[in-house]
Amino acid sequence: TYNINACTPDDKMIDILNPSLNHDELDVYLFGFQELVPLTTGQVIKTDLTKAKLWEDFLTQKLNSLRKNSKVVLIRSDQLVGILLCVFVKDDLINRSIIRDVKSSSVKVGVGGLTGNKGAVVTRFNLLDSSFCFVCAHMAAGQTNIQERVEDFHSIKNRIRFG
Repeated sequence: TYNINACTPDDKMIDILNPSLNHDELDVYLFGFQELVPLTTGQVIKTDLTKAKLWEDFLTQKLNSLRKNSKVVLIRSDQLVGILLCVFVKDDLINRSIIRDVKSSSVKVGVGGLTGNKGAVVTRFNLLDSSFCFVCAHMAAGQTNIQERVEDFHSIKNRIRFG
């Protein structure tokens, strides 16, 4: 996961994709971002979804450029204000129905659970006979907010609901 401080993607960020890996050996990619958008009152009320699309397109293009024998597809992307979780899988896994039951949820924990400036986006899926669940969270910052982060963790864990 990355706190991207509301920046837009550019080619200098290719390092987050670890180009030295043999990407054709990888089946699943997950990217979690915090502070995708500036955490302003306006964004909390009506979140700008265009930044998510920029990152989805950037990651799709760059991941596929690093692969020689197969491609990846975005199977889920969910945003809660400044939190974004993107899940990519090798296209063959979709074609053979190996990935199933992809679901997501989000939990707001900002201002007593009313706002999404703090919270989590959660995605789950089945891959063959295994279940996976991934959480991208953005919680209170600073050394003095440890108890608040622990409470937010428990709130997120207890309030996740997959529809």
